[in-house]
Amino acid sequence: MQTIRYYERLEEDTPANGACVRVHKNAPWLPKLQGAEQVWIETADAEAALEAAAAVRRPTLNSLAADEAAWAALGADALRRFEAVVLLPFRPGAAAQRYEDSVAAVFDLANRYGVPPERRIIDVCVMPRSVEPDTAAYERRIAWLREAFGARTCGGVNNYVYQENEDLLPDVWSRLSRAGMTYGIVSARLAERFGW
Repeated sequence: MQTIRYYERLEEDTPANGACVRVHKNAPWLPKLQGAEQVWIETADAEAALEAAAAVRRPTLNSLAADEAAWAALGADALRRFEAVVLLPFRPGAAAQRYEDSVAAVFDLANRYGVPPERRIIDVCVMPRSVEPDTAAYERRIAWLREAFGARTCGGVNNYVYQENEDLLPDVWSRLSRAGMTYGIVSARLAERFGW
């Protein structure tokens, strides 16, 4: 599993290739991204996403939920600027969030907005341990996505230890890595702590 270090804000030099950076509209982050080779860009703001995509040579958008308005705000032409797009199987406002139904919904949007399978990364939606204590649920999702779609997968691995003992993280990391998750997103602080 490849480590994607997550930065809530840019306070250092250009992020290392493969880092995930949260960007905000009108924030002084753009010069820090200029010329970076590959960066995952996390934002809900379409304008900020496009500015960041223009600064990075090989940008990945993290992430787009099964929300028509979010996809329309970017549009098919803008989505072509991203080397890859992380699909978030979550349907805002839906009464029930069955993972498989949400995957189908976000795949439908990806198809309609011209994001082909080879440019998709599917989020396995790692939840805090207090919500879902058994990592087997994520392991099954990883296997299903790989077998049914040949999909690359990712997850915010440190979400699992949110408000929990961070020492649990290496075990979860190891389990998801063995299950075949492609990318593990983890805060830069925890990645440094555990040597990832």
